[in-house]
Amino acid sequence: MILSEGEMNFEDLMKDIKKCKEIIEVEEGIRKDISFIEMIKILLVKVGEEVSDEKTKFNSIFFKEDTIKKFNNLLNELNSKHSIFEGVVKTNVKSGTNLLRIINLLENWNFRSIDKDVSGAIYQIFLKANLRGSLGQFFTPKEIVDFMIEFSEPSSKKIILDPACGSGGFLISYLNKLKEKENISSKRIMEVFKNNLWGFEIDMELSYLAKINLLLNGDGAKHILNINSLNYQEENLDNHFDLILTNPPFSFNIEEREILDKYFLGKNRKKEQIDILFLEVCFNLLKAEGVVGIVLPEGLLNLPKYQYFREFILNQSTLIGSISLPAGAFLPFGQSNSKTCILFLKRGRASENQRFFIGDAKEIGFVCGKKEYRSISKNDLRFFISNLNNSYNNLKTSADGGRFLQLDYKKITSKRLDAKYYLVNYSQDNMGGKNYTLMKLKDVAEVYQPKINPSKEPLKEFYYLEIPDISENTGTITNIRKVLGKNINGIKTSFKSNDILFSRLYPEKGRITIVPESIKEGVTSTEIYIINPKKDDLGRYSLLASLKSSIVKNQVNDLVSGSSSSRPRLHIEDLKNIKIPILKKDKQNRVEEILKKAMKNQWNSAQEYLDGFKKVIQSFGDDVDLNGLRGI
Repeated sequence: MILSEGEMNFEDLMKDIKKCKEIIEVEEGIRKDISFIEMIKILLVKVGEEVSDEKTKFNSIFFKEDTIKKFNNLLNELNSKHSIFEGVVKTNVKSGTNLLRIINLLENWNFRSIDKDVSGAIYQIFLKANLRGSLGQFFTPKEIVDFMIEFSEPSSKKIILDPACGSGGFLISYLNKLKEKENISSKRIMEVFKNNLWGFEIDMELSYLAKINLLLNGDGAKHILNINSLNYQEENLDNHFDLILTNPPFSFNIEEREILDKYFLGKNRKKEQIDILFLEVCFNLLKAEGVVGIVLPEGLLNLPKYQYFREFILNQSTLIGSISLPAGAFLPFGQSNSKTCILFLKRGRASENQRFFIGDAKEIGFVCGKKEYRSISKNDLRFFISNLNNSYNNLKTSADGGRFLQLDYKKITSKRLDAKYYLVNYSQDNMGGKNYTLMKLKDVAEVYQPKINPSKEPLKEFYYLEIPDISENTGTITNIRKVLGKNINGIKTSFKSNDILFSRLYPEKGRITIVPESIKEGVTSTEIYIINPKKDDLGRYSLLASLKSSIVKNQVNDLVSGSSSSRPRLHIEDLKNIKIPILKKDKQNRVEEILKKAMKNQWNSAQEYLDGFKKVIQSFGDDVDLNGLRGI
């Protein structure tokens, strides 16, 4: 008996799938790297029978006798009908009893009535340990898929492609959204399936799964192609699609000359990142004024070394939307901790009155940064969609901290295309306060990095301050080691007494300090910037206090760049352009006096403690080298 929709529980189904996996791998001894193919064969028979007009044969009664033979016959019959595998296919499960156990586990489930990507979930169960694989692919959370579809204004008239379709999640969700929005007939659904839904997938197993996923929802396997999208030219599909929605593979390079030479962004380069080439593929496949929604590492939008890529984007297309996603958004779906974003681009240059959408999502419907998926009600992506068609000139903030703006297209610059850059620019234009004036850091201070190689003076002792030696938030230092030049590797930043030190790595941690007066010179990491006031009328301790203010911290958090959430950085030009609060003279003098005295007392107290600590240890005949201690 097939379970009704009300009786089905997705988590229970996943438990049964895990039992199937155990039978295939443990009891049948089929290797983990190929067991998934066996599950696809079983899925084809299960789904093929489920969508059949006849009474399903996928039950333990039909397969009770001659289980393996009957299964292989039905498998090939359905494969001939739906074209999932090439040629004759058979199961590698040797025991009819084990195969019957698997059939018994699955026979009562109605996959068509489950409002989830069943095939994608099965793929994750079987291959989660190697989910990213060698191809850099990650599965896309349903919350992000739904947002991208809503943002792109789905229509049954559009021809849609996902050139990295995986198990077909974008295509299935797109079709479901059409059913919900347009209330289209079954006949029209089949027309959309057969003509308008396309997917490319380089991974053969995933292409099988995408076909089965589409089979569950209709019969659109015709346009699921097992091809490398970077070699799509063989399909003669340039200028064919109205809409492309995709989450392409990323984080590895293409070095094959034959592929590189096909693309403007690959020519004359020894290598190019696959995600960069994928966007050029999308532009080629789109019709004039067609739209692409694409997930990308955010570093492509904000790191200086990718400016050529951003210039290419603005030359080829109109930016419709740039949405920043929280760090760790893909951790439950492929073990990626990358900082990602979503770009929406329309092929062709912008019109004069064009506006674009900028969004920074803090919450996206599930817990980010955790390996296990857990759904939550907070979702800024829904907040963005609910306000998408309203024309706002001011910043709007959700209850969960998500922010969005609609800006004049004239504000776009290839310097950066990430959402937070434009949000901080907007904030800077709307800042103000009674007790201070706002000025760009570069107008009141020098920001620089004098370099030195200590190893060239091997026997010289250097005061060597490392980033962890500076405490978070308060920026206190309790000791600075003395180290011979020969023991310090690589180029370092040199500092002098009273220099302000600003850590560009993890800048949100607030590792900003002033070198004690007693330390005349030393070296530190190249992740440290040196800052000094340009004029004597701005005290350095007052400047340090300004750099620690929430006004500055909020700008820093928005201007951090890079794709890896594990090593975010603030680039020197962005730091120079931060607006800092300059207090009125009387308050500035008071802050200068308080902070200078506090930091001097703290340093002297720490040094006094270390001297006392050494004497105590020596009382026992032991000794301690204070020059080797990084702090108290």
